[in-house]
Amino acid sequence: MDEFEVVIPLKTSDIKEIGEEKKDRVRLALAEKKAAVLYKTKEKELGVEVIRSVERDVYLQVLDVLWMQHLENMQHLRDGIHWRSIGQRDPLVEYRHESQKLFEGLQRTLRDEVLRAVFRIHRHDVNPEEITQEKHESELTRARARLWKPELMKSVLLLRMETQISRSKKRTA
Repeated sequence: MDEFEVVIPLKTSDIKEIGEEKKDRVRLALAEKKAAVLYKTKEKELGVEVIRSVERDVYLQVLDVLWMQHLENMQHLRDGIHWRSIGQRDPLVEYRHESQKLFEGLQRTLRDEVLRAVFRIHRHDVNPEEITQEKHESELTRARARLWKPELMKSVLLLRMETQISRSKKRTA
């Protein structure tokens, strides 16, 4: 229960109510219901657009950090997996098993950290005007927008088709 409280900040009475439930399915449904109510409250407080933007930003930041840690953990696993063969275990099977556990841990930590951050954010932590005006563009989306002209795209497609036809003719000749 302590772990649940750390991720989703519910009232102590709600947590006790969830913890006192004996049936796992009912307890899960009750916890999901309480978390959904808390999330709806957070959406009303911040606004739907703002909460989505915050979720996206937090998700990407947390994923970036966790992915770098995961790659480092995989390297450590790769470096030490040969010791498993000394214990009469197949290193490939062990590597697959351990890497699966590491990846599942990455997913679990990502979910928990994003939920923790989203449930604990407040209106004064975010500037809604900045988020609504902000457009998430990258070099790729800007380049695509510049190139997205029907006439140009039609000529590009025709050129690709001609190239493919000429390649197939060369192969058959």
